[in-house]
Amino acid sequence: MSESSQSPTGRMFEILSALIRKGKPSSLDEITREVALPRPTVYRQLTILTQLRFLEKDHESRRYSLGLSFLSLSQRANASSWPSIGRRSIIEALVADIGETCNFVIRSGDKVLWLDRVETQDPVRLHLEPGLRAPLACTAAGKLFLSYMAETEIKKILEREPLKAYTEKTNTHLPSLLRELVTIRKTRLSIDRGGFIQDTTAVAVPVENASGGELIAALSAHGPSYRFSPTALQRMIPKLRDAAQRLKGDSLKGG
Repeated sequence: MSESSQSPTGRMFEILSALIRKGKPSSLDEITREVALPRPTVYRQLTILTQLRFLEKDHESRRYSLGLSFLSLSQRANASSWPSIGRRSIIEALVADIGETCNFVIRSGDKVLWLDRVETQDPVRLHLEPGLRAPLACTAAGKLFLSYMAETEIKKILEREPLKAYTEKTNTHLPSLLRELVTIRKTRLSIDRGGFIQDTTAVAVPVENASGGELIAALSAHGPSYRFSPTALQRMIPKLRDAAQRLKGDSLKGG
């Protein structure tokens, strides 16, 4: 154990680093094994981090995930980085081209996180704050992330985050969802029509690492469903794919 990890602050950073590495909600025992610290010590640090909102605890599953304070801090740091500045200019150009709000979305545990967004100037638009977290199973970006996973991993996530009807169009039938995910993986395209927010449509494409194959983020566009006709989607999708290709690269990983 390093000298720095023996201080309370060092132990907190060690626990946060462990959760970032795991990339999914984790139990007290799982975190304890990861950091190799005494269980009571880990529990005390988790309690403090939860009180400070650097972590969140799901009281049903008793698992911990990164909290709002941590995500807010990481977003501010990320916004000042050169990769972020370049990324935002690409997204701004895309929004100017297609006329719809676009989002850079990453996975955050068992949810997706809107890390960055550029809004359309159209007065009829859906306003969502950066930092919003949403379910994987009923959002275009979320289903894209699920489509890259093995079925066993998908089912484990849905055990922790059961399918829930957010609108009358939410797909809560697991076999149907699994079939949809197969199609999304093959086409590398995810479309959700009102599954999370009524009367809205979203379309998402993958942003992979430089060598391809590893999904690091999703690039999505969303807006009122009446503006996302088949003709409009046919025009948007190639532009989304082109922007995602320009965003592609190892420098974006983790940001």
